[in-house]
Amino acid sequence: MSSPAVAFSTEVHKKFATYWPAWLPTTAVTVGDCGVLTRGIFFEPRRLAASFGVSKAALKTKRVTRDAALDFASEKGVGVQLQAHGQNVIPGIPAGRAGGQITFSRANASFLAAIGVRERAVADKYMLEQELRGLVQQGTLPPEYVVVTDVVTASSGRVFISSAPGQSVTLHAAAHANAGPLQVASLGGQLSLASSTGTMMAFDGTQGMTPLFKLMGFSVGGWIRRARRRLLSQNRHLPRIVVKSIDAKPQVGTEIMVRPIEGQQIAIAPVGRKPFVVEPTELKPFMVEPTLVDRGTLGAILPERPPAGDPQAAHRRLPEGVLLGSIEADPAVGGEVVVQLFEDSALVIEPVDGDPFLVKLAERQSLEFEPTVLDFPETLELVTHRTPTIEDPFTFGYVDFDAELAGAYDADMVDSGELTVA
Repeated sequence: MSSPAVAFSTEVHKKFATYWPAWLPTTAVTVGDCGVLTRGIFFEPRRLAASFGVSKAALKTKRVTRDAALDFASEKGVGVQLQAHGQNVIPGIPAGRAGGQITFSRANASFLAAIGVRERAVADKYMLEQELRGLVQQGTLPPEYVVVTDVVTASSGRVFISSAPGQSVTLHAAAHANAGPLQVASLGGQLSLASSTGTMMAFDGTQGMTPLFKLMGFSVGGWIRRARRRLLSQNRHLPRIVVKSIDAKPQVGTEIMVRPIEGQQIAIAPVGRKPFVVEPTELKPFMVEPTLVDRGTLGAILPERPPAGDPQAAHRRLPEGVLLGSIEADPAVGGEVVVQLFEDSALVIEPVDGDPFLVKLAERQSLEFEPTVLDFPETLELVTHRTPTIEDPFTFGYVDFDAELAGAYDADMVDSGELTVA
């Protein structure tokens, strides 16, 4: 089951198309924030003007809408009942007062309501595009960064996310509240909590919040898609990490901790930087989620293991595959390297005293290590053959990251239209 954050982001994005929700829902997001979007979560945003010197003119905004209302409920698992002023139909609400009750019939169902909604957007997106394009070409702005171009703010709002079926929350207006018509979005206003059942996540944005925003990002060309597709179509060359221990028997869908062997070589192809091979003295333990543990199936797609005799022999092989992801800075011997893999990355975990199994990284996990050997080969065979450069064509515009991910293995899209690689 997805985490509440991923479930909330995915469902809201599906409903509002090009908009994304803030996480946490009460986090302030402003035009010009930039950073990495991972599984729909906008992590640790930075300011374009302060961090990268983008001009105030490029970040000038214009008003799109104002004084609107906004509400959202998960497609399944949420029920909303309203009680108008003068009625007495919802238990727990004082007789005659307006209010509402939200009920949840499953875990990770969400409800959002906001009033006093306004939207502002970058006034001249072309000017912003040109400045960002120049920063990427200079190597200053990471091409994997997305940029907030539109923000939807609310004077008051609330978000509830259930943790189990059968939970509910009841809200009511003050006795002297305006007797006008009650809407679902009004539940995000200045109402009081009458009662709640169960332990759910509740976010109070009644002093203001940023429920939605739009992002702009670079499509770095087809090389990422091509490498991903090649990794999955040529499974014999999936990246492999040898581990000295695991904390439980691998089962599909159940996260486990693995502890890698030091000294093995690992090849990495980061976005916007030259691929490299490292041999770290220390590779920190990390969480994985097994996706394939059947020995017969894996045996058909993976090369044979080295002859028995030396339990450490496996990690002395040259890397058979390349990890695809992003890093914050160029690697250096003796420094720390943190690799954030692409969400759909697959890798093989190979215990020295057990059978290998296929995994993906657990949510929000990354690989951390300190390299003692660092090599930049001309090519990384069978994976990329080339790396993106600042001369490569790239486009700038609204990116639907769910569609990007869903199409990652579509061969017809790799070399067509804006995804063409020179």
